Amino acid sequence: MSTHALEFFRDQLPAGARLSIPDPCPRVLYVRSGSLTARSSAIVTTLAPNSAWHGDRSCGVVAGNAGSEIYRWELRRETGTAGATSALRAALTLDPKGAYLMRCDRVDFPPGGIAYTHTHQGPGIRCLLSGEIRV
Repeated sequence: MSTHALEFFRDQLPAGARLSIPDPCPRVLYVRSGSLTARSSAIVTTLAPNSAWHGDRSCGVVAGNAGSEIYRWELRRETGTAGATSALRAALTLDPKGAYLMRCDRVDFPPGGIAYTHTHQGPGIRCLLSGEIRV
């Protein structure tokens, strides 16, 4: 078994600002607002609000004309030190022989909607984009 950490970051970039993410690791970038262009190796992707990108290499991000609010999840091998800037962090023990999936899903409920009792297939860091939830 190997120990990992799933970390969550919230990046707020003004128009045209650049963010370099040099460490290779499985990650998901979700554009909460604004837009961005992500570059990893020779792949360049432009993202609008409510869209996501995933990869496992280093990448660079450039915010669009209106800036960009980015939610970022990164799965890293545990080094024994907490992430310097992560907003949330969860330790995970993963079997190196296992296959894993990193997902980025969005679920919307109408006002007064109910999330009935359910389970999640695995651990994760989940975000409430707006409103409130009572558990």
